[in-house]
Amino acid sequence: MKIQNAYFIIWNTSKNNFSKIYNDIEKKMIVKNKRITKIKKYFDLICELYAFNNQRELGVYKATRMCDNSEYEIMILEVEFNIGEIGNFSLVKHLKNDIRKIYKSKTNNYFHDNIIHGTDSLEEYNHVKNIVNNISKYQ
Repeated sequence: MKIQNAYFIIWNTSKNNFSKIYNDIEKKMIVKNKRITKIKKYFDLICELYAFNNQRELGVYKATRMCDNSEYEIMILEVEFNIGEIGNFSLVKHLKNDIRKIYKSKTNNYFHDNIIHGTDSLEEYNHVKNIVNNISKYQ
């Protein structure tokens, strides 16, 4: 049994559901770290997250749609899970999609990905870990 870490970032648009989403994730994975933080440079943070795999244009598009005021709060969760014999992040992908399905009707101005972001690979985990470790850059 191999254990892996992943990150979930619950966006400001889901602020009213932070505790419910946290509980949904906690039922499936071990939450190692939980942090709710205010972000002033929200646009920059979103673009940097989506710079992984050369998806910066997607990040700019999402950031443009998600930035509608000057004060933002996000929840950052570092989780631990068993990657099993397959050795991939399928549990993260499925949980992320399940949460989107559950909360899209409870999210104002919903569009794909404005509820939660989750790391889908070890490489993406490392990319997001670097951003989380330097989160003060966006505060």
